[in-house]
Amino acid sequence: MQLLHGSKSSKVDLPPERGPTIVVLYLPLGGGHKSAAEAISDALRRAEPQLRVQVVDLASALFPRLKLSSTVSAVYALLVRLLGGRLHLAIYRFADRRPEALVKALDMVFGRELLRFITGRSPVAVVSTFSVVSALVAENLATTDIPVVSIVTDAGRVNRIWTVGSPTRILTADFKTEQLWRASGTAVSNCKFVGPVVHQKFIDAPSRSLAKRTLGIDVDRFTVLLNMGLLPPRHRIRRFISELSSISSTIQVLVREDARLNGADDEIIVRKSSSDLQLVGLAAADVVVGKAGWMTLNEAVVVGRGVIIVDAIPGQEEQNADYCVRARGAVALGPAGAARMVSNMAAGDQEESVLPCWSDEAVSAASSGATLAALEIIGLIEERRSCRG
Repeated sequence: MQLLHGSKSSKVDLPPERGPTIVVLYLPLGGGHKSAAEAISDALRRAEPQLRVQVVDLASALFPRLKLSSTVSAVYALLVRLLGGRLHLAIYRFADRRPEALVKALDMVFGRELLRFITGRSPVAVVSTFSVVSALVAENLATTDIPVVSIVTDAGRVNRIWTVGSPTRILTADFKTEQLWRASGTAVSNCKFVGPVVHQKFIDAPSRSLAKRTLGIDVDRFTVLLNMGLLPPRHRIRRFISELSSISSTIQVLVREDARLNGADDEIIVRKSSSDLQLVGLAAADVVVGKAGWMTLNEAVVVGRGVIIVDAIPGQEEQNADYCVRARGAVALGPAGAARMVSNMAAGDQEESVLPCWSDEAVSAASSGATLAALEIIGLIEERRSCRG
């Protein structure tokens, strides 16, 4: 399939054609948006090997000298900890109630630089895995014929800011999202359900025993992957570790190497790098325990690992947790209840600790979402090419 090398516009002067480039944008708020960007990038390259797919941290790209990426990450980590995450929830709700006002304010600061950055790459399409970025890009490219695609990285009734600017296509991870938007009075005509966008490497994940040997950990010990994303551990996760340490010393818990757990029992903690834990750590685990980040939840779906959710950042993660509980492979428990369940699982107590398998629908959606999203994006590019004649 031959894709166009550039775009034309009657209102914005674009630079010369430089051949089929798709720009995939994210912001470093946690690790999930980057994971989704890498997943769709991989799927696009597999679908069309000749594509040039650029995955870009927009915070770093726009103003590299200001080190915005690390600042954005630090501010987000602070927001989700302060007042138990209630400040983050307040901002989330404001963005949902007044999305146009928020985007307009941000556009006044970043819009001109954003347009210059994107058009300088002459993309045949722009993809975003973060809501605010999607809205800003859609607003700024409205006078061009460059398709803008939003990859929604959450479930349920997601924030209305995803709809601002009317992206060419909004690809949802949960089939209920569009229904819930419409029920709340949000007009959308450009949505399409594709499923969660999960990287192919999780579909090809190694066996549990091979993953344990790769990590150099005890193959016979019951293994927990502690999921905190890239954030510092919040209170409920630290409490879970404390509770588990007090009732079992035979379990090994895989933890990100820089995580501070306030005196957790070293007998059960095994520290590894984030890069090791993302795929191999998940494959090595008997169960995942932690927060309700959308990407890790669906990576667990694909790899076939049950999840115990002990923490959900107020706002969107609560709906992500509901989705996964409905999909049967996850339970939501308090720290003490989660510790008891893990201990029972390690002891082989089936009556007290069985996590059902993920539903066939959840597995199918997470396994095919990236491919379907890539095909949709390529289809939009072909459609624009045909319209140009």
